[in-house]
Amino acid sequence: MDAHRYQAHGWTKSAAEKRETARAREARYRARHPERRRQQVRDAIARLKSRAPDYFRAWRLENADAERERRRRWRKANPDMRAAQQRRYRARRRVEPLEPLYPELQRGARIAFWDDELRMDLAQEWHLALAAKEDPADAVVRYLKREMRWFRTTRQLPNWL
Repeated sequence: MDAHRYQAHGWTKSAAEKRETARAREARYRARHPERRRQQVRDAIARLKSRAPDYFRAWRLENADAERERRRRWRKANPDMRAAQQRRYRARRRVEPLEPLYPELQRGARIAFWDDELRMDLAQEWHLALAAKEDPADAVVRYLKREMRWFRTTRQLPNWL
C-alpha cells in the first residue's frame, strides 16, 4: 500500500509490513551479492575521501566528548595494538646519542678546568698526528712539553684585579 494513504487515513502498518519495508530499504542500501557489496564499500570510501578534511575536523570538534570516549574504548579493547602504536611512535622520536667528540675526556659535560682543556688539546693533537701519519705519542709529548713550559712561566692573576 501507498505510504501516503497510511498517513491520510491514520492507518498503522502491521509488524509484517514494517519488516517488509525495512527489508526493502536494506536491500536498496546494501547489496547482498559480495561483488556488489565490495563495489558499494569502494563507493562509500570514495565519497568519504571526496569530503574535505575540514568536515571531519569540524565533526570531531563538535563531538569532542564522544570522540574522546570512542578512543578510550578502543584503547581499552585493543591494548596490544595500542602498545605497538606507542612503540612505533617512540621509535620515530628516538634520537641516537651522538658519539663523544673526544672520548678521552670522560669527566662532566662541560669543559670547566684547565686540565680538561689540556686533555682536549692533547686529544686534538693525537688525532691531528694520526691524520698527518705521524707518531701520535710523540706529538702529544711535544705538545705537553710546550704547554707545561707556558704553564710554569705564567703566573695566576690575583682575584682582586
